[in-house]
Amino acid sequence: MGARGLDVLRTLYREAAVRGGHLHLAAEHHAVLRALQITGLDRLLSISPTAEAAMAATRR
Repeated sequence: MGARGLDVLRTLYREAAVRGGHLHLAAEHHAVLRALQITGLDRLLSISPTAEAAMAATRR
């Protein structure tokens, strides 16, 4: 995941938060999770290991 993709996620997080929502992501590849950890986005976003788990998290 590149810097632009991370910026988009940060923007989406802010937009969702302003509207009282949340952003749930699936980080099925270690490289994606690592990029989120390095940038600190893992502390802002709900991250699941699979798409199914991320979808289930939206239902809670």
